Amino acid sequence: LIAAGIPPRNVYLWGVGGKRITVADLTGKTSAQNVQDAKNVLTTIDTWIVALGTNDRPQNDATVNTAIDTLLSSIGGTAKVIWIGLTSKGSASADDIRVNGLIQAKLTARGNAEFADWDAYIRALDGGANPSPYWLTTDTTHMTTQGYEERADFYLAQLVDGPAPVTGTGA
Repeated sequence: LIAAGIPPRNVYLWGVGGKRITVADLTGKTSAQNVQDAKNVLTTIDTWIVALGTNDRPQNDATVNTAIDTLLSSIGGTAKVIWIGLTSKGSASADDIRVNGLIQAKLTARGNAEFADWDAYIRALDGGANPSPYWLTTDTTHMTTQGYEERADFYLAQLVDGPAPVTGTGA
């Protein structure tokens, strides 16, 4: 962040294992509460980066759509929203593709929002390698240290350069 000219005091990060779009996390906080906490700390927020949905994949469309609406409503205002898309190791799961489509539709309806296609990006880097330097071999969701470093760089690129147009599965 510092090398990109973004002072850490201007950033609010929240991450916890098993996080869902609207369900309380292991600390008892919902994402809407996390949004309010960020607003309380930073007062003015120009851009939100959201990386949620993986743990909501088993839910039906109505539940996921309601969750997305709740989160976007808690963000409110005119600040830009960049939502990082879902992906899985191997071929994209039907649920990744489905939830990404729901997210994309909600962002289009909101305006001043972009979908950052993490799936297309990591697949371009990975090239289908098996084993991959980016994915753990124990499951289809979690990444190696190198994978998470790439993901952090991808987030930063969204802030600095904005999402690049990509083609792919949308997964």
